[in-house]
Amino acid sequence: MDKSSKKKRSSNKSSSSKKSSKKSSSTSSNKSSKMKRIETNLMFMRKFEDYFLEKNHIICDYNMVLKKPTMKELTWLCGDGMDGNIQGDLEEEKSFKFVILNSKKKIVAITTGYFENGEIVDISHCSKIPGGAEVLLYYSLLKFNIMHNTKYIKGFIAGAIPPIEEGDSAELRAEKEQRLNDYHLKRGAKVVEDGRGNREFTYSYPDILDNCDVLLNVGGLRLLEARKVRLPSSE
Repeated sequence: MDKSSKKKRSSNKSSSSKKSSKKSSSTSSNKSSKMKRIETNLMFMRKFEDYFLEKNHIICDYNMVLKKPTMKELTWLCGDGMDGNIQGDLEEEKSFKFVILNSKKKIVAITTGYFENGEIVDISHCSKIPGGAEVLLYYSLLKFNIMHNTKYIKGFIAGAIPPIEEGDSAELRAEKEQRLNDYHLKRGAKVVEDGRGNREFTYSYPDILDNCDVLLNVGGLRLLEARKVRLPSSE
């Protein structure tokens, strides 16, 4: 074997060693990034759970609900229109459902949706307590981001703030619906309208992290609670 062949082999070994080192470094960095992401999600989820536990409320999966809500109870919770959407999702096995229960195991907040093509879609949510629907919206993406690295959550703007009630005038309905639209825009969601007038909101994973930080570390939930009706601790 001549010297030239030895040099080529030596060069190939060195190049292969460098590539292997870079690949190993990249794999290690990806694992570290994944673990940090999961730890962040779990931290926010635990903080939300602890916040409501302080008031004798619990965030849980719908399968932990002992008594299924009646249509009357869903109307009380979500208002006319949204009650039917929620009822349909609760009966659909493929949908995910998260709720907040009070001390009497009554549902006081709920969110439902579907996991499709790596995204959370067709979100419906409503609440009778300050911050309940918002927390469950974020909680859902945090959980699915842990399981599937889900980066987006989408839903159609179909309800209102506060919920539409029987007897509301057309003007009042429009005002309540606009409040819901503004609610999503103020929280960083992208809102688009299709040719049929349907409006869809989309939150990205970074949007959700920012909103979680504001709610939990800047006192957003507590400020919200103080400005509105206090969350009952023994209802």
